[in-house]
Formats: sequence, C-alpha cells, structure tokens
Amino acid sequence: MLWLAGCATPMQRFHERVHDAGLTSRVVRGSTFNHLVVSKPGDTAGPLHVYIEGDGTPWLTLDTPARDPTPNTPLAFELMLRDPQAALYLGRPCYFGVGSRDCAPQVWTHERYSAAVVDSMAHALIAARGAAGAGDVVLLGHSGGGVLAVLLANELPDVVAIVTVGANLDVAAWSALHGYSPLVGSVDPARLLPARGAAALPAWHHVGGKDRIVPPAQLLAYALGRPGVTVVEWPAFDHTCCWADVWKSILATLQDRR
Repeated sequence: MLWLAGCATPMQRFHERVHDAGLTSRVVRGSTFNHLVVSKPGDTAGPLHVYIEGDGTPWLTLDTPARDPTPNTPLAFELMLRDPQAALYLGRPCYFGVGSRDCAPQVWTHERYSAAVVDSMAHALIAARGAAGAGDVVLLGHSGGGVLAVLLANELPDVVAIVTVGANLDVAAWSALHGYSPLVGSVDPARLLPARGAAALPAWHHVGGKDRIVPPAQLLAYALGRPGVTVVEWPAFDHTCCWADVWKSILATLQDRR
C-alpha cells in the first residue's frame, strides 16, 4: 500500500485528500474553462472565504511544460481546512484533472495570470457563490494563487478583503529574479491600475522571512504607495512552512481588522 501511495500522481493524491477530509467537489464552468470547486461547511455569519492554489508544477524543465500542473503540496487547500468560516476552494483552469478543449500548456505557463484565466475564474466563482447563497467574499491565495486573488478582486464587486501568502505580486520582477522567461500574456498586478473600489480594498500580504521564492523585499516594494495594503513578514517562515500552524490566528486578526 505504501508503494502504491508513492506512485499516486499529485492529482490522485489531491482527490484522495478531498475525500479524506469529508468534502465534496464539483466541476463548474467558467467563461472559457472548467474549474474544480470544493465546498467546505463552516460559519456562515461572515463573508464566504475563497481559496486559490499556487502555480503548482507549470514546468518540468526550463523549456518543457508539465503535462499536469497540479501542485504536489496544495498548501491553500490545507489552509482552508483550518478555517472555521464557510469556504470554497476555487480551482485554476486545467488543474486537478479538470480539462476542457481550451486546455494547453500556455494556460499554466506563460498565460497563467492572463485576462482569460481571470475572467473564467470570476465567472466560475459567481456561479459557485450563487449556489452557496453567499454574498460578500474574502479572497485568499498562496503564491501564484495570491496573484490571481488580487486580479480577481479587480473584477468582482463583492470582494471585501484579500489575504495572500508568499504571493509574487510583481510578476516581472519575480521572473527576472529567478531568470524565468517573461510571462507574456499574463497580467501583472504591480502594473495594473486598480478598478474603482478595488483600490480601497484592505489587503494583507504575508511572507516568510526565509522565503527564497518570493523575497520579502519584493512584496514591500509592491506595497509602497498602495493604500490599504499591509505586508506582514514572518521571520522564521519560508514559502510553505509553517503557515498552517498559525493560520487560525491570521484569520482571527483578519476578523478583528475588517
């Protein structure tokens, strides 16, 4: 059994994790793509919390796209499980084995933050939120999921707050830092003029002091001159450790400040 578990793909392990957590998933159609949506029951007195996963595995090598971008360690999902609030886990296009005729490597590589991806996720979220009978939402994302949270907030009128962990919000600077090719076709939050209302949204961007994927200096530079944006550095943390341990306290702080 241990050998078989070791052979399971990230997609299989994720669906097993959803099952083990006692949650249900469904496929929701966006404007262009299909999206996996996982619903988690919880406190419905406040806004619906919507979680977005990181980039996962877009590339096998610097010039070979992965066939399946599903993350090996879906941190945003684990954070959602620790959230007492009612929540949705909004899947990115072509992740978790949910395909459509428009799925192609560019969707999870150079165009991972494209207008088409954001628009499709927005449509899927509107449909999923309506089915849940929810109104206001808080967007929460890890890494590239944080980028998409900021971009979605620019498109949706009912977002009341944004919370990110290790989000590469200056996409151009982040790509240059790591020697990646520019994400041609993607929207860069650092160079996006916020829509009316979105500019005033409270946003908390958490980052680990030991994060080598998204250094704190990049987020601090992004926050300069942006009203309502707060960067919170956790000196002992990195890109994935140890956010689950403090997640409930982070959410409690969010409740106090909204």
